[in-house]
Amino acid sequence: IANPVDAQYIADETAKLVLGTPVTVEGGSWSTAGLSGGLYYGIPIGEKTKIEAFGMIGYSNSQSPETIIKAAGASVKQESKSDVNFAFDIGIGIRHDFAKRMVWHLNMDYTGTSADFQDVVITASDGTVDKTSFSIDYNTINIGLGIGLRF
Repeated sequence: IANPVDAQYIADETAKLVLGTPVTVEGGSWSTAGLSGGLYYGIPIGEKTKIEAFGMIGYSNSQSPETIIKAAGASVKQESKSDVNFAFDIGIGIRHDFAKRMVWHLNMDYTGTSADFQDVVITASDGTVDKTSFSIDYNTINIGLGIGLRF
């Protein structure tokens, strides 16, 4: 999952603090990726149709973006930071065989993890260095519809 920094929102909110001074923001993307394993169970509800359920646990590696805010000839840079944490995924779906090796598949799953970014370095253009810490929760609901090939 990657999600870019909302540079316009940050610029608008910062401009309110510096009373209308033009503000520019440069930033990368928040991202998270991981590896999970778990259990799957399918319940037949007809000759060619199954209801499926699964649950997985694992880890995620999340990364905050480097962000630079510039205003009134000065700038502040927040460094990128990463964190590894617990993750889980649960879901349900329905699968229908429409050919010998082809299936229609409809599913929905919920994924959750969090990240604790500790001692994130913030450097101002005048050389001042500070650190901050913050946490963020990543929660997604995914809905999928597709065609699958059975091996």
